[in-house]
Amino acid sequence: MIASVSFFGVLWVLLFVAVALGNFIYDTLRGEKLLGEWATKEGCEIIESQRSFFDKGPFMSISRAVVYRVKVSSPDGKIRSGWVRCGGWFFGTSSDDTAVIWD
Repeated sequence: MIASVSFFGVLWVLLFVAVALGNFIYDTLRGEKLLGEWATKEGCEIIESQRSFFDKGPFMSISRAVVYRVKVSSPDGKIRSGWVRCGGWFFGTSSDDTAVIWD
């Protein structure tokens, strides 16, 4: 009886890890897609981008959105840096929302 409980416990842990990993991969790919679409729409060229896992900058830290620290070249040739939130604060990257706050 104890062996069967341990076996099912391991299965639950593996299932949890698989779901968490799948969610991480989805959020990463979707966040990059939203960031690229945002840059295209704004006419910016991304020079540097780094996903910020813990420091969400000026955005709410409880947000499920993916936040990037970016440096871009604007259409007028100026170099700007700031924070881009990809996705909504509640639905995360399932939302098409993007927002930017410049330094």
